[in-house]
Order: sequence, then structure tokens, then C-alpha cells
Amino acid sequence: AASAFSLRSLIQTLSSALHASTVSIAAAATLSPFDVSTCGKGKGCFLPDGCVPGTSDQACFLAYSFRPLDDVTVEMELYATIENELSEQSYWVAIAFSDDDKMGDDAVTECSFLANEKQASVKASYNYYEDEEKKSAPSNRRIEGEETMRSSLFNTTAISVVDGVIYCKFSQKIGGLGNVNKEFLSTDCNTPHVFLIAKGSTTETGISEHHNKRRAISEATKFSETGSASSLSIRRSDNCRKDELLMMYHTVYS
Repeated sequence: AASAFSLRSLIQTLSSALHASTVSIAAAATLSPFDVSTCGKGKGCFLPDGCVPGTSDQACFLAYSFRPLDDVTVEMELYATIENELSEQSYWVAIAFSDDDKMGDDAVTECSFLANEKQASVKASYNYYEDEEKKSAPSNRRIEGEETMRSSLFNTTAISVVDGVIYCKFSQKIGGLGNVNKEFLSTDCNTPHVFLIAKGSTTETGISEHHNKRRAISEATKFSETGSASSLSIRRSDNCRKDELLMMYHTVYS
């Protein structure tokens, strides 16, 4: 009888702990502009290491979401925490759309606050190889003519830099661009991409190297894959408990 009582108490304790964790995640969804409660409900989310924006978890440093609005337009969100040693006025978070898991030859969408700017904005840039022949020494550059194209590529809904977090919500035209520089993202909702999400500091002209290797790599994903938990797949995660809890959360609330 004592053993049965102990087992019952343990189960009740674990159940309460799980419920508290789930409730805290649900509460975080209402506190953060990045709403995880809509992930898997027409919005695909890449949440490295089980990141739930709005929680106090220090492992939650990057997040990305996508939601097709039509065949050539995708609504996106970018989220990143900002390290204390970096100025909020010289910071970036970016997503590269790659056909592999390596940086280089990738169209990039960034939400950045350049050192000479008065406010953050959404921009397009390109990851290239300084040594193209050897496919080595990857770097980033502003696409030629990008500034004049910016207003036709992006429609920005919200940008905030508050309490050590940068959050950007915008729609991006991914197709029907006509005869433009091939370095711009030109694709469709059914072509898979590996998402390379990263953050770091900026210069006066562009984004610089990653800070403390804060970056994450997704599985190959289509923009059309928004309706199931499979769009939340996480790569290179070393925290299984959070991944399992996150998947359980989406099972319960989706």
C-alpha cells in the first residue's frame, strides 16, 4: 500500500510539473509578439533548441516563422535575444535560404540596425564565398541595387527592440520578381530550403560575423509546410527534454 501511495504521489508530482511547464509556455505565447500558439496552424515555425519566445530560458535566442499569403508572398517573423555586451543600435538577425546546411551562395533576409541608421529595417543581402573556386571563406554582402528594390520586396508590419529582444514581422515577395539580380530570393512555396538563422553585430554598411556562433540550421522545409508539427523539426539540438515538451505542447494545443 505504501509503495502504491508513493507511486501515485510521484505520478501526481510529475503531472503537476508538466502542467505548470505547459501553462508557462502558453502564458509566454501571450506575452511575446512571437506567438508560438499559432505554430502548426497555418504558420510554420523553426524554434531551435525548443525556443519559446517570451520565456526566461537563456537557450531561447533565435526563432523564425513563415506563413504563405499567396503563391508569391510569405509572411515571416524573426526573433533574437540581444547580448548585453552588444549595442541594440548595431544588431542583426537574419535568415538564409539555402539548398544545403552550409553558408554560401544563399539569399538572405535580415532585420538589421546598421551603425549609421536611426532605426532597424528589413533588408536583402547575399551570402557568398570569397574564394568561389574552393567554396571557402563565406561572407555576406549587400545586393547591388537592393535599396531601390526594398519597398517592392518587403512590407513591414512590426519591428521592435525591447528588453533585450529584437522582433521583426513582415511579408516578403519570393516570386514574380521579373528580371532582377539572381542573388535575390526567387523561389516558390513548394521548393524546400534549409533555413540558416543567425544573429550578430552590424557595421555601417552591413552585417558582420556571427556573435558567439549563435546560429541554427533547420531541416529542408517548404514554405507550404505550415499545418503540422513536422514544420517544427529541430536540428543540432542538445536538449531533448525541451524538444519533447514543445512537441507535447503542440499536440495538446493544436
